[in-house]
Amino acid sequence: MLAGAGLGSGRHQRPLALSPAALNQTNHFFNLGYGWLCKHCSAEDTERKVRQPNNPSRNEMLPFAYWDPQRQILSCRRCGIQEFIRNP
Repeated sequence: MLAGAGLGSGRHQRPLALSPAALNQTNHFFNLGYGWLCKHCSAEDTERKVRQPNNPSRNEMLPFAYWDPQRQILSCRRCGIQEFIRNP
């Protein structure tokens, strides 16, 4: 179960489904609501922008992760990290 799920109300709540559409984040990715970004590449990109704020060649947009429905894996197009998402 994700952090914070089922806390506060005292009622029994259903566990969240582990599908990419239902999650806000996983170990290596987070969902912006319209696409998944790699946490590692996002952090690296933010650090680079802080160190070199006026470097236009490094201000490109991060690519969204690729979802492979057959293998149930999210993959980062930039660094190649993959994460298996198991459906219940």
